[in-house]
Amino acid sequence: MLREQALIWGLFGGAALLLALTGLDHTLVHTLHIDGGNTFTKLLRRYGPYPAMILGLAGLICLFWPGLWRKRPTLYQVAAVFTLSLVLGTGLFNQILVKNLADRPRPRDVIVAQTPQDLTADSFRGNSMPSGHAAVGFVLAAPFFPLRRRKPRLAKAFLATGLGMGFVLGLSRIMLGAHFPTDILIAGAIALSSAALLTQVMLRFPRIPAYILALGTLTCALAVVLGNFFYNLTLTYPLTEPFRSIDLPCQPTTVVAEGEPVLTAPVLTVVLHGFGAPLSNLELVKYNDVISLQTHLGLYHSLRCSATISQPAE
Repeated sequence: MLREQALIWGLFGGAALLLALTGLDHTLVHTLHIDGGNTFTKLLRRYGPYPAMILGLAGLICLFWPGLWRKRPTLYQVAAVFTLSLVLGTGLFNQILVKNLADRPRPRDVIVAQTPQDLTADSFRGNSMPSGHAAVGFVLAAPFFPLRRRKPRLAKAFLATGLGMGFVLGLSRIMLGAHFPTDILIAGAIALSSAALLTQVMLRFPRIPAYILALGTLTCALAVVLGNFFYNLTLTYPLTEPFRSIDLPCQPTTVVAEGEPVLTAPVLTVVLHGFGAPLSNLELVKYNDVISLQTHLGLYHSLRCSATISQPAE
């Protein structure tokens, strides 16, 4: 077990340390960042976590299936390792504990922002490290650990899928200015080391009592939703077409845009802070000529916002 952990953290942690010491962590952000993102980044941001969510739900069903642990012990073990890795490793540990302890600002706040944030402000909180999106990609490799000796081909397929998905999701987050490359690597280390550790636990305890499973899953889910803080989530909406009203939790103020880039039409910008499920999504949409916030898998509380309408300079 120690050898596995040393290998995982040696590879991922060593690569992260190398990027940090050589300055490539910031250089890659400048190189890969696309202002406003593109279709690739937006689609992955919204739908990238779906495979892990679907498999997690399937795994949870397997864990509660009567007698499955006795009839199909391998399937039960794979389901347990994957589901617990998703809930505990990438959810509770990655998204809540490490992210809040690291308190690292996002690249879009301090590297690629036109007006960098004041890191000394009491109100500032960063939530860049580690990446939640990358973690739910890497967790797809979790079945590799319980399957590698029984079904090595299938295990290698899961490993390749998880590594590929983790790095692709991580790349999309770097392009959006949401994460540094080191955030991606640390997320991968957490996801894989959690799966390796949980595999060893399942070898010693081949069955999880249903009441412990239900209580633990509910507790972790609540902790992830209630404790996941997001800061300085910025949404923009070009006001190029007519609209009737703007329905937001905050009253927008109008300012005149000066400097670069030069605006050709008014733009609505909304900055959000609060707590919410990691895989939730907020976006500005127009429906019935009313521009409002729309939630995708939305579970939020203590949501605060500020909004401005930038008018082109005459």
